[in-house]
Amino acid sequence: MTTTFKGESFGFLIAGDRTHDFVLPFNRATIPPKTAAAFDNLLAARDAEAKTTGKRGKAADLDANAKVKEALEHLYDVANGTTKSRQQHHAEEYATAASKLNRCLAEAEAALQILVDHAMQAENPTGIGINHTVRNGNGPTTVATLRALADDLATLTPVPALDA
Repeated sequence: MTTTFKGESFGFLIAGDRTHDFVLPFNRATIPPKTAAAFDNLLAARDAEAKTTGKRGKAADLDANAKVKEALEHLYDVANGTTKSRQQHHAEEYATAASKLNRCLAEAEAALQILVDHAMQAENPTGIGINHTVRNGNGPTTVATLRALADDLATLTPVPALDA
């Protein structure tokens, strides 16, 4: 899986107005519920408009576009009315994800240690324990790669505090 910072772009054209552009995360579950519901209503209005445009006359086209405008205004109202709760929602979800990442990193370190222990002992087939040549970094590719992984894991930047 690759981490993306791009998101998904949406544009809504209102007759006599500008295009209203939004970029939402691909994982819509991260959007606060009220905002997500308002955005889903906007998408539904736009889809309904697309189905009727040019098929039922100009009055129907204007009516469909008015419904998109109404849904867009509702989205803006929800966003403005829930600013503090949205900030709290994102701060709480960020803290949860940071905790999960830190726990996963600790689990990765523990798993890496097990890999290292077994790889170094496997390189000492006739002896007991770890071959000192392998331990000092002069061993095979597997151990060298594990050492590089350990170094990378040890030098990871900690999860930053959320800018508020």
